[in-house]
Amino acid sequence: VAGAIEVTPATTPDLTVAIDSAASAATIGQTFGMQWTVANAGQDEVPAGTSWSDRVIASRNAVLGDADDIALGTYSSSGPLAAGASRTVTQQVPSPAQEATYTLFVVTDPANQIFEYQGEANNASAAAGPLEVAYTPMPDLAVSVPAAAVSEIDATAPFVVTYTVRNDGNATAAGTWLEEV
Repeated sequence: VAGAIEVTPATTPDLTVAIDSAASAATIGQTFGMQWTVANAGQDEVPAGTSWSDRVIASRNAVLGDADDIALGTYSSSGPLAAGASRTVTQQVPSPAQEATYTLFVVTDPANQIFEYQGEANNASAAAGPLEVAYTPMPDLAVSVPAAAVSEIDATAPFVVTYTVRNDGNATAAGTWLEEV
């Protein structure tokens, strides 16, 4: 058989991700809200029954893929996702366990479960602003005593002690506490 054969690449899905919103502050031991959109920018659908995941990553140095990255959560998705279609994901994500400033990333299909031919390089997105992670605000009770008006006290006579308790912390002191003189 003689003649030319034209070979064209197969069409494939191309998953992309964009972070729509992310909290700017979080408390250690709590969760914070995030929303992102996964779109299929390819020419083929992600078929029904095909699954992939989205991973939320925090980085102290704003560089995705190096040693300081912390995976905060992995969230499953599955097809179908038509060519040109998108889906929005809303999640409560656990905060990092260390106080710091982080850049948040979402990586869709981090394990390359969906064959995207040459579309693997656009599977990550960074949040527009940093995430400030801090410890839970705590009260800090302190006592101040004014200078004594009397220089000597008779141990057998009653006397008055004046003092002030103030909260130097960054949260309201609730409940009861014991004051001893």
